[in-house]
Amino acid sequence: MQVDVVFDFARVYIVDNKIDVVKGQKFSLLTDLTGDSKWFSDNDPVLGIIVTGNNADVEATDIGTSTILIMGTSFGIHKELTISVVEAVDRAVNIGAEAGPPQLK
Repeated sequence: MQVDVVFDFARVYIVDNKIDVVKGQKFSLLTDLTGDSKWFSDNDPVLGIIVTGNNADVEATDIGTSTILIMGTSFGIHKELTISVVEAVDRAVNIGAEAGPPQLK
C-alpha cells in the first residue's frame, strides 16, 4: 500500500513508515487503497486526525510520537505509520556529494 504526505507547500511520495513534522503543521495522508479501510491511532494529543474514506487530514497538535494503523475491514494491517511531532526539523548539513575540480570544455 502506498501513502503520500501532502503539505500546502510540498508533496512527499510513497512514505515508508516514519514521518517527522513540526508542531502546528497541517497535512494530508493520501492512500492508493481501494475498498473500505479503518484508521486507528494512539488517541493522544499529538495528532488531530479526520478520516475521509481512505485518506486523512492531520494536524500536528503537540510534541510527541503517535502511531497510525491503516487496516482493512477484517482488521489486517495495511500500513503502520509512526509520526513524530517536533519543535524543529534538523536540516541536512552534508548530503554526501563530492565534485572534482572544474574542467574547461
